[in-house]
This record gives sequence, structure tokens and C-alpha cells, in this order.
Amino acid sequence: MWAGSMFAKQWESLQDQSLFLEDERLSSGFIDYPRDVDESGEESGLKYCRWDFRKCETRAEYAELIAAAAREQTAGVFFDNAQSVPCDNQNELSYMSREARAAFMQAQTQVYAEVFSELVNNNQYPILSTTNGFSDIGGLVPWENDCPEGEEVLLEALEGIPFARNNEFWMWNLGETAARQMRNSIRETERGIPIIVHMPYFPNDGGCLEGCLTLDGEEKTYAQDEFLEFGMAAFLVAMGPGSYFGFSDMQNDPEGAGWFDVSWDYHPQFDRIVTGNPVGEVQVSNSGMTFTRQFENGTVWVNCADGTYGLAL
Repeated sequence: MWAGSMFAKQWESLQDQSLFLEDERLSSGFIDYPRDVDESGEESGLKYCRWDFRKCETRAEYAELIAAAAREQTAGVFFDNAQSVPCDNQNELSYMSREARAAFMQAQTQVYAEVFSELVNNNQYPILSTTNGFSDIGGLVPWENDCPEGEEVLLEALEGIPFARNNEFWMWNLGETAARQMRNSIRETERGIPIIVHMPYFPNDGGCLEGCLTLDGEEKTYAQDEFLEFGMAAFLVAMGPGSYFGFSDMQNDPEGAGWFDVSWDYHPQFDRIVTGNPVGEVQVSNSGMTFTRQFENGTVWVNCADGTYGLAL
């Protein structure tokens, strides 16, 4: 939420360091970078920035911050790394036990239900970015995947509140990782939840960070267009109304590391691949590894086991 006119309010909240987890690891970039974007060398002296939702004072301050955002003339609010702390079983973001992370997550879910409702009541749209998935599907990426409560608990709390789910690491790798993302996203869109996906491309690694591995453990190397189309095929099979796809080069800009505008090119496939409306339900085959969807203009399929795809349009 380091954005626009909300910066001053967030900066004010940060001054009360008691509202945040007392763990300074991986915090300095989030605190100091927005004030040092011109590389002035400015340092804030603040240590903590991850909200401790177990505290009443924190929940109240956070709710007021989102209420201020709801009064802004914006389209909505993007909640980044929304459940990273409670799902962090590697203790990189906190030293909380699993029991403590569960209490944290329960309190956080209650706050999300409250502030999402506030946004919607002000004609704004919440977007939740998380690594969480349904309990019977499991973690969607190889980190922050030990969530004490599955996505179904969150959806129950948000019942009747429109929002979109952001998947920041779309098709992070092949095999079970890709298949779980497909199954999870299909279940979300079947429930009417739009998905917004960001597919990160690592050209120096052949597509996936440190290499794409098939279900059989074989390395698969992609050129950019092939990797883009593989991700687009997966998205087209899983998407629902209101869903969006994004693709960025994570290695072409040392400072932005894939997140700045320079890394998000507009590709001709975005105009060339035209499906028409979907026809029928997604078909799953090949022991849960291949996902196929019929459209008015043809057939799209993706095989998560070996990383192949088809766009017969």
C-alpha cells in the first residue's frame, strides 16, 4: 500500500512500532525504499513493518488505514503478501510457532472481512494476493505454504464480499506445483472469484527460477514466446469473468527485479490469441495433470506434467 496520497497515513502508522511484529528481518527495504527511491541514502531508523494482528490496537489502526483508503478516489486496494506471515513455516518473517501463527491468521481474517466490506460499501474493489490454497489442494508455491487455515476458511469469512485473488507466481514451475495452481484457480473461478495472475519469466534460467522441472524430474528450457504461451494457455483454461493475466521479465532490470514497468512488455499474443466464450466445463485428464477447455473458437489445453500446451484456435 505504499502508494499515492496514502503514503503519509501509512508513514504515520509506522511511527508506532508497537503495532508491528518485533522482527526486523527483510523489513528495511519496505520501510526505507519508498523514501529513498531517488537513492538519496535517506534512512528512517525504523525497524518493524509487519502488522501484528493479534493486538487490538493493531487491528484498529489497520482498519482505520483501510477506511482512509476507502475514502480516496481510487478503484480499490491491493493487499500484497496478504497471508505471508501466518503461512511462513520457514520462520523467515517471524519466529512465531504454528499455534501463534494460527492465532495471528484468525485475527487477520476477521480484519480482512471488516475492511473488505468497508471498501465494497464505498464502491471500491479489494484484491488479495496470497500463497494460500484450499486445504485439500495444498501449497501453491514452495514457500509460505504452511497456512494454519486453508483458503476455504477465508472464503467463508468473506462470503458475499466481492474481491479478486491475485496469484503472484503463476506457473512457478511444472509438475505438481503447476497442477495445484490450476486446480486451485479453477475452484476459485467456479465460485465466482476472479483471478489475477502474474507469470514471472527468468530468461537466464530457461523460464523458471533455477530451471523448470517436469513431473519426471527432467529439465525443460523455454524461449520467451513459448513460456508466455504456456502460461497464457494455463490462464485461459482456469480463468473466469473479471480475470487478468500479466507477464514480466524478472531479470532485465536489476533495480526493479521484474516489478517496474520496464519489465512488463505488451506482447503480440495478447491480441493474436482470441478464444471466444468458453463452452462447457474444464476437463481434467492424465492423472490430474492435463487441463482442457473448449471455447467458441477452438480448444486450449495445458499439460502440467511435461510443460506442453495447445492453442488450437
